[in-house]
Amino acid sequence: MTITRRITQLLSITTCGAAALIGLGWAFSTTAPEPLETSVGFTQMPLETQHRDRALDLHIWYPAGARGSADVIAQNALMYGFQAQRDALP
Repeated sequence: MTITRRITQLLSITTCGAAALIGLGWAFSTTAPEPLETSVGFTQMPLETQHRDRALDLHIWYPAGARGSADVIAQNALMYGFQAQRDALP
């Protein structure tokens, strides 16, 4: 193996490692905003169908009748999530 090829491999590995560390650092540094008062409602329920072996997972977003404290919905390492009132009255 030539020295040029060895240096190229080492730089490639170092670059990939640095990119992975930067990506992980960004993912763990993201935080969701504090829950606010909102008039967005959210509910989740299974929907049984005859032509499927398992139920569909139904997510329904709707305008809520009154403002109330929000929960953060669907937050993970890549998304901030959304603020809505769980099972609020329409």
